[in-house]
Amino acid sequence: MTHIVIKTSELSAEDAADLSQFLEAYEIPTVESHAEVERLIAEVERLRSDLEAEYENAKDVTHDMRRLEIRAEAAEKRADELKGERNNLREGVNQLCVIHGIGEKARNLGTLSICVSNAHRFSGYLHAVINAHFVKKSPIDDAMESAVSVWGAKSKEHVVEEFGRALAARDLETQIKALESLLEIPLSSCGPVKVEIVSHSSIKERIQQLRQQQKGVQ
Repeated sequence: MTHIVIKTSELSAEDAADLSQFLEAYEIPTVESHAEVERLIAEVERLRSDLEAEYENAKDVTHDMRRLEIRAEAAEKRADELKGERNNLREGVNQLCVIHGIGEKARNLGTLSICVSNAHRFSGYLHAVINAHFVKKSPIDDAMESAVSVWGAKSKEHVVEEFGRALAARDLETQIKALESLLEIPLSSCGPVKVEIVSHSSIKERIQQLRQQQKGVQ
């Protein structure tokens, strides 16, 4: 900052009056002594230092505000995502309620939980029956295979038909095993008891017929 010191005592009265009017017109402060000038310079330096500090604080505040804006934008975006997820969850629960036949007035997580638990329990019963009575080793390898497949079923009627075929095949298998056991009984073991003896050839023929029927129901 440049300071100009003018000794008015060295000016004429007319020049001093003109200078005074000029300073007043442009609102230029005047001082009466060198000490006052030094005081004003120190005050200006202090004000400038304060202004610089305020400027730095303002920059920090601006940065903080920008960070807050970024966090607010992220929070708003996440809120929209959560809103979408909540809508999807509500729609999913509603679809599950429709699948389980739950009426609109009873659609809540408690009712849905009971229905899902019952469905899981009943499916466990069904698979226990299938594993106990319709699963056996494959004749080709040691892999286990089931005569009933409910996973690919398209309707209740399809499942009933699957079980019907499996039960018919199982009944035929029982008959075949009974006839095969007759082939293992020697005729001499019949003793003097008069029985109607069926020839081995006719038994084998009947077994063959049952095998053909078994293929038809599988």
